[in-house]
Amino acid sequence: MGVFAPENDKALREGIRGFYSQLLSELPIREPVIIRLPINDWISANALNMLLTFIEALFLRDQDVRVFVEIIDNEYVQESLTKQGIDSEFSKNLTNKLIFYEAMELIKLLRERHVVVIPSKEKLAEIKNKLGAYKKSRVHLYSSRMLCLSPLIESEQEHYGLTTRVKTLTKILRTNLYNRHGKDDVEKASELIMYEQVKNIYQHGGLPDSYISRARGFACAQINQIPIITSKKYSQWIVESALKQVKKPIQGKKWKWLSITVNDFGIGLSNKISSFIKKKIVPGDTVKFGNYCLSTKNADDHEMLIKVAVMTSFTTHMHYSANDTMWNAGDYSCMLAERGKGLVYCMGFIAGKCGRMRLRSGNVEVDFFANPDNLLAPNIWEDPNKVVEYLEHGSAFDIVPNPLHVEQSRFPGTQLLIEIPVEVW
Repeated sequence: MGVFAPENDKALREGIRGFYSQLLSELPIREPVIIRLPINDWISANALNMLLTFIEALFLRDQDVRVFVEIIDNEYVQESLTKQGIDSEFSKNLTNKLIFYEAMELIKLLRERHVVVIPSKEKLAEIKNKLGAYKKSRVHLYSSRMLCLSPLIESEQEHYGLTTRVKTLTKILRTNLYNRHGKDDVEKASELIMYEQVKNIYQHGGLPDSYISRARGFACAQINQIPIITSKKYSQWIVESALKQVKKPIQGKKWKWLSITVNDFGIGLSNKISSFIKKKIVPGDTVKFGNYCLSTKNADDHEMLIKVAVMTSFTTHMHYSANDTMWNAGDYSCMLAERGKGLVYCMGFIAGKCGRMRLRSGNVEVDFFANPDNLLAPNIWEDPNKVVEYLEHGSAFDIVPNPLHVEQSRFPGTQLLIEIPVEVW
């Protein structure tokens, strides 16, 4: 029996990659796969995106696999709730967790994918009733509905459907940046950045047409107390100090972190670029993009390929469809920030907001920390062409690669996490 019981959020995010690799060596999977989510520890939207990505990827490899997800330990919870003098902190944390799951529609997504959720629907309703754990009992919800991203079909209806789903994320982004920038600028930036990132799922998905599920990836936005991507060099107090230098903080408001996570489970961004290089560049030749010299000799250097995708306009030469150039949402439409420069636009957005990004593809995970002095030159980050030029100087970001073990690198697709400091209203 395959059992995965992570102790905390980090163990879930990172350990599920190794668990996936372990199960791949057992195909076909005869025993049920059981995942027990931590009950006493906070769980991020990023970790739950990894969980759903894992499940979809597993079903892709073995359609007959049986998956069970224990979202809470029913016996432990029932025992805790019937005790005299119940631990109020435990009750509060469990209530918030169940509200969080409901807001994200996690349980609904699991059941739609024929995953057995433990406890049962009836037991879960009983626990929620005892706790009063319903969305209406909480005024502010710090997460969006988790979006299951279906294939982008070249039709007006499907394209409009994508933009509608992405609006859920952009609303959170726009609301929490509203008073730091002009409304029009924030609206345009938030919609462009999220559309460009989600669109990447379709451009390097590479899943077979015979795949029966419509899911190709998952996305969610969440407000966190502290960032998931951490560094002593760029600690929270350093970022706050830089932000206070350019803008007086709002009275009574604390800086938190807007976390945007977008995962897919296709071929992966770095693998897609690697394949393109091997097909299009003649062995022995070298093609220069930005500060990078590409050849078949470095086509499997995933750390470099991620940097190429993020810091140059290389992907402009890889893809094209009619919908790559225009954002359409009802009566509103605008040109996208240059076809193929989605990640470049993303880097400009992060740099101008003192944020950070983690991108994992292939055998490496790379962290990008925006240097705080970027805040002193805000106009640079508005034009993707200027961003490309500035990124080539190499001073806008501190880049920290984290090579992965072979077991973790077998996890499919691309995982993108963007974190932006915001003042929560």
